[in-house]
Amino acid sequence: MGSSVAIALATLLLLASATARAANQPPPGYAYMKLFYCAYGGIGFQPLHPPLGFENEFAVAVIEVNSSIEVKDAPAPDVTLFDGTGKSTKTKRLASVEVFDEPYVAGEGDGAYYLNTDPRGRTHAWNRTIPTGMIHLRVRVALPTQDNTALPVQARCRVTIGPYSVEGPTDGEWPTS
Repeated sequence: MGSSVAIALATLLLLASATARAANQPPPGYAYMKLFYCAYGGIGFQPLHPPLGFENEFAVAVIEVNSSIEVKDAPAPDVTLFDGTGKSTKTKRLASVEVFDEPYVAGEGDGAYYLNTDPRGRTHAWNRTIPTGMIHLRVRVALPTQDNTALPVQARCRVTIGPYSVEGPTDGEWPTS
């Protein structure tokens, strides 16, 4: 009996070593996301009497998606902000999704790095494909506002793409002037 257990254990070890993956490769059909940055705020200058439907509040989230398989025609990201009590502020509309590939400049603050597009960068419109491996996406959304009043303080941010979701604290509100 002891030898049959030893043979079974040796077989399992051989199978495990034969199917081992590199540490950075997620298992087949698996993806994970990280939230790098999420902030929100209003636009600076705006019309004294804005036209109907004028958007003046936005949020930006930068995420990393690491997928074991390529996903074509992936669902558009959804962003939800939460205030300190957990009340959600859903987006009004998706403004843009970009593949975020900006060079970091030493001494640059997070807001400048994640919110701006450097002419030396390679950030471009996302084609709704999540490649095998890693991709960074910058998601911009318009937020609903009433009578051009500011949103309550948003404490948390959730970004969802299909069945995958990531949540974390907001990095704050950007200034409007």
